[in-house]
Amino acid sequence: MSRRALVSGGLVLLVAGFATRTLFFGDVASARSVGQGSSVVTEGPRLDASGVPVGFARTQNGARDAAIAYVQMGDLVLSLDPSAAAGVLRRVASRESSDEFVQSELFGFAQLRDALGRGSGPIRLRVGVVATRVDAFSPDRAEVRLWRVAILSRDGMTNPGEQWAMVIYDLVWEQGDWKIWSETDVPGPDPAASSSQLATPSELEAALAGFEPVGMP
Repeated sequence: MSRRALVSGGLVLLVAGFATRTLFFGDVASARSVGQGSSVVTEGPRLDASGVPVGFARTQNGARDAAIAYVQMGDLVLSLDPSAAAGVLRRVASRESSDEFVQSELFGFAQLRDALGRGSGPIRLRVGVVATRVDAFSPDRAEVRLWRVAILSRDGMTNPGEQWAMVIYDLVWEQGDWKIWSETDVPGPDPAASSSQLATPSELEAALAGFEPVGMP
């Protein structure tokens, strides 16, 4: 699996697709506090003073919560200067992948800002997770798959654009929390009729087999 860990979940796809019709929604603070199966009582997921999500349980649900929170961090990173953004990115990356992770992320966000250069005012990148699936789990490692939609907007651009993608996080347990080892993203399945990744109902159901809707008990 590639170690190019893109926190925004498909940032390269976003940059490439914005010229046609690209990218959605995110509130990291909405990460669910679930510690099922854990014998350790913790405060649960929360944002620290700099807005970085921390405090995930060392459980399957904790890994799922971490992946959901991390995929929604793009808007935070976009709001920071490169030095501050690098510090945030290093805090969610695993030790071994940290250098490559930060360089790849900063390069991707710089491309995104360039693509939006003809606009004015704040750039908003909102990422919403529709459904999730944990493909593998142990106390030290987890693989979480997210079906997410992203929306990108800025004044002066044509229209806000959306993009659907499947994002897979390989997470490792380090320093008392889940950290990103790698991220992989694949376009679609996209229910929008204008998309080149349009999925029929049967294709959509097949692609989402085993996924659980986010926000459901």
